Amino acid sequence: MNKLQFEARLSSLRSLSTLPAVMAEVLRICEDPETPISDLAEIIRRDPALSTKVLKIVNSPYYGQSQQVASIQSAVLTLGSAQVKALALSLSLYSLSAQLGEKVDLKDFWRHSLNVACVSELIAKRVAPQLCEEAFVAGCIHDIGMLVLDKFYPNEYFKVIEAAIAGNELTRMEQEHFECDHAEAGELILRIWNFPERYCAAVARHHEVLELNEEKQADILPTIVNLADKLATFTIENTASSRTVNLSNREVMASNLGLNSDDLKEIEYAALSEMMERSQHLEIDVGNPSELLQRATHQLYNLYSFTEGLYHDLVETKAQLDEEKLNKVALESLQAIVATFSHYLNNAIASVSGRTQLLEMALNSGRIEDGEGLLRKSLEVYDRNVEQISSVIEKLKSVKIFKTAIYHENTKIIDFEKEARISRKQLEQRLTEGLPHPVLETENPAG
Repeated sequence: MNKLQFEARLSSLRSLSTLPAVMAEVLRICEDPETPISDLAEIIRRDPALSTKVLKIVNSPYYGQSQQVASIQSAVLTLGSAQVKALALSLSLYSLSAQLGEKVDLKDFWRHSLNVACVSELIAKRVAPQLCEEAFVAGCIHDIGMLVLDKFYPNEYFKVIEAAIAGNELTRMEQEHFECDHAEAGELILRIWNFPERYCAAVARHHEVLELNEEKQADILPTIVNLADKLATFTIENTASSRTVNLSNREVMASNLGLNSDDLKEIEYAALSEMMERSQHLEIDVGNPSELLQRATHQLYNLYSFTEGLYHDLVETKAQLDEEKLNKVALESLQAIVATFSHYLNNAIASVSGRTQLLEMALNSGRIEDGEGLLRKSLEVYDRNVEQISSVIEKLKSVKIFKTAIYHENTKIIDFEKEARISRKQLEQRLTEGLPHPVLETENPAG
């Protein structure tokens, strides 16, 4: 099925061809600067369920209102039309996803989508504050095309998701099966729904590999969402090729947005707590703190294994190449390895640290019961893991100074490679001791 056939079928499907009335009206009103705020309040009031949720959220501790907000009109005046629009669209999209999803696990889907939405908003706060609310909404809908494909081909698309989890590139698998990937499907449905062009572009381009110094104003929102997708802790794909592409592409996008590595670390770290808070006050199910910690730990293990594999490849390359060729490859290989190792381990440390802090807060407040003390013991294990990984990063810093010599002193390569293998075994042992069941046996990642 080519793109034109897919678009025709998409337009003919009644359940998808018409945007829910409230969402359509909210978009129309907010895109017209001359429309009075009272009109937005009136549209939201027409949907009792949406009105109740908006008022509940506005009065939640997240917004810290000193006085009770009793009406939608007051909510719009208090928060402003942009924030209320973001709330209304996010809640409506969450409700709509339940109608679209067939085989895709919606908890996994929203774990990733809300993660990207929070990262998008945090990026926008630094580079384009006027786009904060739009960045959040665009992050929420960036993978809407997955639900569209799932609606059309539930059995086939479930197999595609499983293949992506197993290590295949998601967009390539989608193209092979449907001649259309989820970014294209998402753009098509948004255009049918008459979403503004900037949202369509953000969804269409969230997997695009961008060029350095693309500074067009129209590219800001797509670049923000694309970068957020690369920074998100909870992802779908589990492939070495996607990690390598994501690493190089995110550096280009960060540079285009004027962000440095410290900015990215701070955003990644803050996004985890922000996602947890948003999921609670929006009542979007992304899993409890224990589930999130387990998922983050699983990704830490995969990333650690991936980086160790890079070192195995480097050793094999050294054995196969002669000295002249090795000298040329050495600098490129070492640079990529050090950058990849440092990025993923720092990201993993931030993920695990964020989860342990949330769990400690939940334990201290009594929201989680831990009668046997197993969870507190597990947290201690995670803290030791973080210290262990931090020491590996310190070793990497010292390796950077041996750019050529390391390839002429075999013991240095072998010693570090052995240390990495030993560290991995220790990590496996500690993960096993710190959890009631091994992470890899209990995990079922998607979305």
